[in-house]
Amino acid sequence: MKPESRFAHAEARGVVLAHIIGACFFASIIFGPSYLGTVLEVNPFDWPIRIVGLWLLVDRVGKQRHIKLVGWDWAHLLFVAGYGCALIYAELFMIRDTGLMNYIGWMNVTLNGYVYFVLVREGLSRRGFRPEVLVRWVLATLCVASVLGLLQARDLFGMRHVIDGFYHQAELELHMEGPSEPWQARAPTAHANSLAMLLLCGFPLLLALADLRKFRWFDWGIGLLILVTSVMTYSRIGILAMVAIGLALIVAWSYRKEYFKAAATAFTLVTLTVAFAAIVLASDITRFKVLVERQNQVTGNSKETSGWKAREVSLVSSVRRAEEYPFTGLKPASSANNQESLIVKNSFTYQGLLLNVYVYSFVSYGLIGVAYMLALFWLLISQIRFSRTRQAFATTAFVLGVMIMVFGIAENVLYFDGAMVTVNIVMAFCVMRTPKPAEAEKATPAPLNAAA
Repeated sequence: MKPESRFAHAEARGVVLAHIIGACFFASIIFGPSYLGTVLEVNPFDWPIRIVGLWLLVDRVGKQRHIKLVGWDWAHLLFVAGYGCALIYAELFMIRDTGLMNYIGWMNVTLNGYVYFVLVREGLSRRGFRPEVLVRWVLATLCVASVLGLLQARDLFGMRHVIDGFYHQAELELHMEGPSEPWQARAPTAHANSLAMLLLCGFPLLLALADLRKFRWFDWGIGLLILVTSVMTYSRIGILAMVAIGLALIVAWSYRKEYFKAAATAFTLVTLTVAFAAIVLASDITRFKVLVERQNQVTGNSKETSGWKAREVSLVSSVRRAEEYPFTGLKPASSANNQESLIVKNSFTYQGLLLNVYVYSFVSYGLIGVAYMLALFWLLISQIRFSRTRQAFATTAFVLGVMIMVFGIAENVLYFDGAMVTVNIVMAFCVMRTPKPAEAEKATPAPLNAAA
């Protein structure tokens, strides 16, 4: 085989691999929630990405490719190992209501996003892997999720009943504390806040896409669709997360000495904030009035604030119990915490839901969880130091880190595998230092048969 043909074949395989990983992401996000069971402790629509991983592992045999473990690897692997040690401690000195299969199932969920990190990093080490192909797959998936959410929220063409049935919304909400209202966008996830997390974790990818390829009209349309759907979830923490994205962009543009972009972002953020407050007050949107009014009748409305008050009670009671086991937390001794895989309630179980990633990390996993949380936040935020270089995803990672830190005030975002898949994909690009192409290459992608 001629060298040119060999290079062309490798280029084609790299592009195909990018499409396959993107298709696996699409299937996991869009179709995965439609099946509530598991096959060998894994959702059937999460198996394709694992099969791809096995194929890449076999393909590595006989080839000299060495990838050094980085901070992101150690954070995940040590967290899983630390929790395993905590389970052993719970078996000896606390109590256990679960066994080995529960630990395996927990690992499959916890490391689901990390699997994408490993495979995207492996793909980037191969000739022909195109980052923009995978980014467009992720954005296309979020676009489909947005359409599903809008169809469900507005009941367009009578699709709410169909979508609710496809994603088993009634069955999921039957055991849920504080389920979403029918007019809130939530499909393909189980809750409106979960959909807001999923969409807003993918929204910063548009920054990287603008560095990889020339922005087109449909890219603007995808961004607008994601933002509109995020608002239609009526997620209050989602609104605050959008503000956090805007503030992070201002900081990032300023650090990159792109002051015009920073000023334009600041002006847009202020304008949208004022417009949002005016619309909320003029339309009397009760759910959002707690964000724009200091003192109002909503404060005493139990329907709007009962969830917050219940979470506050859960937070206090759970922290009081967890303080007795600061190194392991309570989760090793009780799967009933946060109603996760309800087995049996015991003396280590707290009542209600704990939705705050900072407290939840300590209560559930002790100092092991706190170290894991701080490591991920630092690894994301610290990417800003590369934003002045030719790296395409450094700014995206920084914005994601800021947004997740804000979202964590009201949601356990680090433990929601749907959102963390996108975060892991971004970090894989950062670890491999994916460069920005030249301006000419942004306008005209290189042909498949171009020799590297």
